[in-house]
Amino acid sequence: MTEPAPEQSTPPPSAAGSRTGAAAATPPVAAAFVLPDREHAVPPAPCPGRRFSPILFRYLAVELLIPLFCCLGGFATLFVMSTVFDDLQDLLTVGAGFGVTLRYFILRQPANLVHVLPMSMLLATSFMIHNLGRHHEVTALRAAGLSLFRSCLPVWAVALLCTAATLWIGERVGPMWDRQAGQLKEQLTGDDRPELNRRAKLAYRNSRDRRDWFFERFSRDGPQQGVLIKQFRDDGTIAWELRATRARCEEGAWWFENAAISHFDDNGRLPQGAEQRFVLYQAEDLHESPRQILESLRPVEELSAAELLRTLRANPALPRPTRNVFNTMIAYRLSFPFACLVGALLGVGLSVKREKGSALRGFATAIGIMILYYVVSQITVLLGKNGSMPAVLAGTVPTLFFIGWGGWEVYRRR
Repeated sequence: MTEPAPEQSTPPPSAAGSRTGAAAATPPVAAAFVLPDREHAVPPAPCPGRRFSPILFRYLAVELLIPLFCCLGGFATLFVMSTVFDDLQDLLTVGAGFGVTLRYFILRQPANLVHVLPMSMLLATSFMIHNLGRHHEVTALRAAGLSLFRSCLPVWAVALLCTAATLWIGERVGPMWDRQAGQLKEQLTGDDRPELNRRAKLAYRNSRDRRDWFFERFSRDGPQQGVLIKQFRDDGTIAWELRATRARCEEGAWWFENAAISHFDDNGRLPQGAEQRFVLYQAEDLHESPRQILESLRPVEELSAAELLRTLRANPALPRPTRNVFNTMIAYRLSFPFACLVGALLGVGLSVKREKGSALRGFATAIGIMILYYVVSQITVLLGKNGSMPAVLAGTVPTLFFIGWGGWEVYRRR
């Protein structure tokens, strides 16, 4: 016979236990959700900037430099083909060798490179941004805490290097190599037409010193043939006249061979005294140089900013319209290299896609704006030359405006 199990007595619940049980039995009350007051909300403290990795810098720089060199190579090929069609027949006619012909075509390239660097920078930057966006790398950089501006530090660095290269090529390398190419072609073809560095029947007027020069044959580097110099007084009458069969400029002094000097009376009509003759005569008070004379005869568009400044300083009495042309071209020469920065800013700001299909549209928009920049620059330069616009503003405002536009586009998509 089985005995029933003893009943187990449950201890009375304590006060705390009763409160706990009561709390457990009571259904939970949902906490009230209060919307934040956006007008008086305190902005979160900015997080410290992340350190830009050198590995990431090299990676982005390579992603930019590869398409940049490809674009430069493509444009250079087009210019070489154009030069070949223009000059190859003349070089082959005189039997120029392969090495000389290749050297001639290479010397012609730096002058063209100045104009294609900004567009190449735009195309390379747009391609890099599109390629990064296709693999969602731009999104990853933003998720890592890097803004668009900081992510493109390699782009800004390369753009500034291209700006410096454009200025250096346009001021130094381009004019020098283009002049050497002209001399090389003249030597090969035996062209008797007067080139820029060797002219026949040349006349030059120094307005500051009131002096006129005439040359039967002028050469930048060699001796001058058949020289005639006329010095005028303040009232416009002639003071003296110098004639020489040959002349050369060495270390800032002019040497004249078979020279004859005639002085004139106060009216500048009749010679005063006997003519002075010299087998070799040195004139140290003539400050003109063959380079200065040559630069005054070249078209303004072919002169660098340094050459334009030298011409203005040597001729302070130039008419106002001529000074407007020179000042406008100086401002344009110094501001145009920053078009590389314009291309970089537009390439980044307009190529970052926010939705599908916008990358190609932004790329096309960037090219259109860059072409607009070239057009506006030429219009303002023309207005500056005509005196309708201040020279400094005509040469610099387009570049500054489009840099600001590109910077705003990058800021919008930061």
